[in-house]
Amino acid sequence: MSPPIRGLSQDSRDSLLHQLQKFISSDTISYTFPSSLTLEERKYLHLKSAELGLKSKSYGKPGQRSITIKMDKKKVNSKACSIEISAASNDIMKKICDHVPITKQMYDELLPNPMKPYRRMAVANCKRNLPLMCDKPMSIPRFAVDEDLLLTRKALPIWAKKGQITNAIENNPVVIITAETGSGKTTQIPQFIIDDSAVKNRPCRVICCQPRRIAAISMADRVSNERGESIGMSTGYQVRLESCVSQDTTIIYCTTGVLTRTLMDRHQKDNEPNKGMLMNVSHVIVDEVHERDKHVDFLLIALRMILPKYNHLKLILMSATADIHLFSNYFDNCPVLKVEGKIFPVRDYFLEDILDTIKYESPAMARIKNKTKIGYWDNDIVEKTVEAVQNLNLIEPITTLMPDQEWLKSELDDCMHQIWFNAEIEQIDRMIYYIMSEGIPVDYQHSDTGVTLLMLVAVHGLNDYVTTLLNMGANPNIRTRVYNMDAATWAAEFKQFDTRDLIINNKGILAQTDIQKK
Repeated sequence: MSPPIRGLSQDSRDSLLHQLQKFISSDTISYTFPSSLTLEERKYLHLKSAELGLKSKSYGKPGQRSITIKMDKKKVNSKACSIEISAASNDIMKKICDHVPITKQMYDELLPNPMKPYRRMAVANCKRNLPLMCDKPMSIPRFAVDEDLLLTRKALPIWAKKGQITNAIENNPVVIITAETGSGKTTQIPQFIIDDSAVKNRPCRVICCQPRRIAAISMADRVSNERGESIGMSTGYQVRLESCVSQDTTIIYCTTGVLTRTLMDRHQKDNEPNKGMLMNVSHVIVDEVHERDKHVDFLLIALRMILPKYNHLKLILMSATADIHLFSNYFDNCPVLKVEGKIFPVRDYFLEDILDTIKYESPAMARIKNKTKIGYWDNDIVEKTVEAVQNLNLIEPITTLMPDQEWLKSELDDCMHQIWFNAEIEQIDRMIYYIMSEGIPVDYQHSDTGVTLLMLVAVHGLNDYVTTLLNMGANPNIRTRVYNMDAATWAAEFKQFDTRDLIINNKGILAQTDIQKK
């Protein structure tokens, strides 16, 4: 077993080990990992290759070093077998070569070139690790569509804006498109661009950045199906340690980290972008820009510097909910297109309705129900019962994140910090968006202080937001870890007495509703 390596996560080790096992089970003799690997990852590959009986070697300049692993020659030779070609077969092959002579390009492709295996790529075997993207010239896209899925595409809200979107992209270097989730912007807008280029007989290549690799792979697969093609033909993807593209690929879905790393590689020599890479791309789409992680912010900075030097390059920013003015001002007041989403009928079910439907009954509810049967109802008991129900949590409120939401914790805490000190409406809207779209608990508590979003808006007397959060199911009885105060107490502490009364009245209404149902 190889010794542990500091700075290398378990996910990275598992991914590299999977690549090694995949190479061992294949028929290839050597395999070259991309130059994007870190020093720790290369060290792990050297140690693991020795354990598995493989030979490994690193080469290249600092910052561009790659590692190649090779199978033992003895093992390769043990699998080899000889095939004797008959005289008749030789005659047939000679006639074919005379009829179709081998060109210089074909001859060069047949020569062994272990240093750059990614340049000899076929669509049927396109899953390789490419250290760089877009090293092939742009080509004129082929118009393709799956007739069975065409009606589904036309039913999407984004389809009605097809002409307006293509015109805006053609006439402006930067365009911002906001559309509701499910409107089809991620899958359709890249197809609008290449279909328009196919009609105008104009070469193009579109790079669409996604925040996560699963989104890049699934979107590429979906678009390939809509065009009636196999993935890797006109539509492909490239994520870390995995790629599926060919020289004819015109739509490449990738992660923001991959494109950021590609731009960094191109700047190392003379601190200027490589013209070969940027001249082979016509459109860059950055999806989900509202997430604003380090890769997205750095990518937008780099693209803003690059755009004036390459007039043919177009930038499209897309998001379901984004701060339009912030991005528009950053890119010199670029145009903004809004696409309205489809409104589907929605029926509201409140917690009380669900509890009644599933016949839920907690021990505290059972005790109150038994008192009703015995007949102890008088004015004094009613008042005490109302007070008890006000302080009763029928279901323990969810105040923490699920394991798959932990990546948002620091961002949520930062938003709550800014709301507390500056009462920024933008950050409040951002928190509500995360609650509605990402499934964040409405009662999420700050990691250190334990304050909730309801407490924050109550402190600043934002009654509209208080009402909204209470309607969304926010629990007004939750107390902070610091000072042990609830939302109403915090409002009174900051002299927001109207807000305090609003929260207390909401408690009373909920309590009386529960009593009537019992």
